[in-house]
Amino acid sequence: MPSSKRALTGDLTMSIAKIFAEHAQVTARAAEELPETLERAVQAVHACLRAGHKIFACGNGGSAADAQHLVAELIGRFLHERQALPAIALTADAATLTAISNDYGYERVFARQLEGLAAKGDLLFAISTSGNSPNVVQAAQTARSLGCVVVAMTGERDSKLAAHADPGLLVRAPSTVTARIQEVHSLCIHAIADTLDALLQQQAHP
Repeated sequence: MPSSKRALTGDLTMSIAKIFAEHAQVTARAAEELPETLERAVQAVHACLRAGHKIFACGNGGSAADAQHLVAELIGRFLHERQALPAIALTADAATLTAISNDYGYERVFARQLEGLAAKGDLLFAISTSGNSPNVVQAAQTARSLGCVVVAMTGERDSKLAAHADPGLLVRAPSTVTARIQEVHSLCIHAIADTLDALLQQQAHP
């Protein structure tokens, strides 16, 4: 292999290794900082479900995928067989999303759905890596006005969304890099699903 190609391959390898190293550093911080917040989030979800209420989730781009990921773990299953849980991703209905965006503006795309679907006692996961996405912030505001619990998932910077999370339910990934924040959010979703399953199993088999 020519020396120039070997050098390029080495540079790419180093770049990839740097990504893994950054991921490891961020997840190590998250492991120290987030477990208590995630426990409170799981308890809030559990209380919501036990009272017969629903879970909603929303976000943009990668965070929209995270919202659907979370809902898939609840309606489907994580590790253990159990009944389906009532959860709705506000990001998944193309006709509704485009109609609301066209008629009311994209900032209303999630809030408008909550106005029609949500009720007091429901819970919203509002996911935004920046914490400042207008449509996610409006969704959180609407959810709170309807009497819903709000779990906000953001990065480490202060944000508008943070102000609308219920006390103790702000999951702040310890990074300012969008990709690292999304990776922590995905890990948090798995932690929530796993811990919630354990609670539900304990409830079913005391």
